[in-house]
Amino acid sequence: MKLAVVTGCSRGIGRAVCDALLAEGWAVVGLSRTAPEPQAGLYWFACDVRIPDVVSDILASAGIETIDALVHCAGVRGPFGPLLENDQSAWVRTVTTNLLGTYYVVSSCLPLLQKTDDGWGLLFSGGGAFRPEPGFSAYASPKGAPVAFAATLAE
Repeated sequence: MKLAVVTGCSRGIGRAVCDALLAEGWAVVGLSRTAPEPQAGLYWFACDVRIPDVVSDILASAGIETIDALVHCAGVRGPFGPLLENDQSAWVRTVTTNLLGTYYVVSSCLPLLQKTDDGWGLLFSGGGAFRPEPGFSAYASPKGAPVAFAATLAE
């Protein structure tokens, strides 16, 4: 049975990815801050991707030594509005989740993916990475990074 790690598994795109993988017979390690609805084959762990090493610690404590896929969906929208009207701590929290969180997740999972011949990863970005939206500076700024990050890793 194939094993995938899916972040942001409790709702939205992450939940849809879990459902699709489970329907295809995969086992899924789901990571999110809030618990998803229980489902056979989904092994959930509370996780805040802003915390360095949390993903590595979770996978190690679960005895997981190899994975076949990583799907990183965790992210937050953050504050909306003109930059100078945004709460600075909320802006930084958004960038930390959407940019550093991506780095923390990938750096934790990549060694486990490299142990398989056909392991793969998918990093979700967002519309802000490709077309600027007024008022979405906290969201758009770090959402462009996964595109360049994934392209760099693929080389």
